[in-house]
Amino acid sequence: MGEVRATAQAVDAGPVAGPVAVVDDDEWRRRGLVDGLRELGHELADVAALAPADPAVVIVAADAAHGHWDRLRGLRTAGDLRARLGDGARIVVLADHLDNPLLPVRAIEAGADHLYPRAEVHDLASLHAVVRAPSPARRPAALADPLRLRPFGVTPASRLSAGLALVEQREVTGLFDDPPTVHLTRRRSITLRRALATTMAVEPAGPVTAARNQAVRPTWHQLRRLVAVARGAAAALPLS
Repeated sequence: MGEVRATAQAVDAGPVAGPVAVVDDDEWRRRGLVDGLRELGHELADVAALAPADPAVVIVAADAAHGHWDRLRGLRTAGDLRARLGDGARIVVLADHLDNPLLPVRAIEAGADHLYPRAEVHDLASLHAVVRAPSPARRPAALADPLRLRPFGVTPASRLSAGLALVEQREVTGLFDDPPTVHLTRRRSITLRRALATTMAVEPAGPVTAARNQAVRPTWHQLRRLVAVARGAAAALPLS
């Protein structure tokens, strides 16, 4: 969404009590939201400087615009903002769509209050509603569907962004390319598989065998698929 257009629908008078900030590395999309907020009379905050005051509401784009490996990098930005701002600000995440079942889990991990598809915030009235009175149905916990999470071994308490950050920190993103462009020794593969399963708090999605007295962990196939979907690089098709 670039320009936020007005409609004939009446917009309730009065801005939210406190500044509103927009975080989006796509300047066209960000400008559309900022112009709409300004037209609605909201005070705007610079989230980078947290000025003129801590924002009451932060709207964050989930979808990275400039070729990040984690294509949903904005969810990690939302988590960083929650850590900086504490519980005083409402964080609303906008995503291109909500087809990815892991999006709500990442939003929960980030501490986001609400998660909207961008198509629902298309005019001044809908933008005003998101800022003033977002729908309880758009809370991430309400959107996390256990039936769609189960094939990935994921629960609403999983920490998918933390796992993606681990992959980047260890410089093994190529391991999750298709086909892989990085190859590890068996020992390093076992170590990374254990670290990812623990960090992301995921369980095996199907029958897995292990030696006696060893923990049963997700297979590499499951983890590679999970990472691809969690970072927005693959459709959420069932594991096969």
